[in-house]
Amino acid sequence: MDEGLKSKYDLLDKINEQIAVINNIKELDVENKFGLQDKINQLLEYKESMEKMISAITTKKKAVVFVLTDQAGFASIFGFLCRAYIFAKENGYDFFIKHNKWHYTYKDGWNDYFTTLKEFDFLTKYDSIDYYWWNYMNVIPEYNVEKYCDCMKELFKLKENLLEKSDEFIKTIGGEYISIYVRRGDKCLEDPYMDIPSLVSSFTITDTDKLFIQTDDYYVIDEIKRLLPNNEIHTMTEKMESGSHMMKIREFSPEDIKTHTENLLVSIYVFLKGKKCYSDRRSNIGRLHKLLAIDTVTLYPFYLPNTIKPQFYLDI
Repeated sequence: MDEGLKSKYDLLDKINEQIAVINNIKELDVENKFGLQDKINQLLEYKESMEKMISAITTKKKAVVFVLTDQAGFASIFGFLCRAYIFAKENGYDFFIKHNKWHYTYKDGWNDYFTTLKEFDFLTKYDSIDYYWWNYMNVIPEYNVEKYCDCMKELFKLKENLLEKSDEFIKTIGGEYISIYVRRGDKCLEDPYMDIPSLVSSFTITDTDKLFIQTDDYYVIDEIKRLLPNNEIHTMTEKMESGSHMMKIREFSPEDIKTHTENLLVSIYVFLKGKKCYSDRRSNIGRLHKLLAIDTVTLYPFYLPNTIKPQFYLDI
């Protein structure tokens, strides 16, 4: 132990001894003629200041702050956020978020949609503050799938109005359903689209199954309706939607951002309530599905290994 700290602990012990001795003889000084109670009060004040001094020396407060930026889509950024959160939690550090042009912000950013996580307050004093953001993890190690699953379930807690909207939509489906996720839009810059007929034929679907389709392109809905005319098909995708593009989202008004993000999150919630769920392993949303409901979500394409590693989750 540091000599300076040891001397403070020794002094604290002596103060406690003096308080104990004076307490034992205080009854002899009922009228406080000798000022014993005053002496005790002085020692208690001295003791309190000494304890605060020791606490300041021995307690090193550290914070981890994840900055939400406009560098990538929702699910990709969420993956990196989870990695930083796991790191903070395992090391006993306080965890916060900050916003820097996060393009899903309406008014309060993350807390526009979720009940979890707090904004960092610069008035709170920390001995050390580490900042991380999308694709910048510095010294943070990689974690296994189980830790990502636990983290995402802990953080993906929608606000009450979004839960109500989700439950209302599920009621309109009226019973069990199969969920299918198909990503279009700017995803073609990374992976070629899978044609819908081949995709649908690879799923286990009967004529009586109700389907919920999560997609960013209404053409997908039309195609599935054509291929499965006997099935009841539900979606939250609007007819005018023709694929999600990050550059378009950056130009949205605050109201459009709010509507877009709420529909995305509610669609994810509804998707995960399916009795069986099929999602694209090449998409960050698809991998988010899997990590939120690892037992009920099956990832396609099926010709790829039926495993999911954290680094795959973090792929751009």
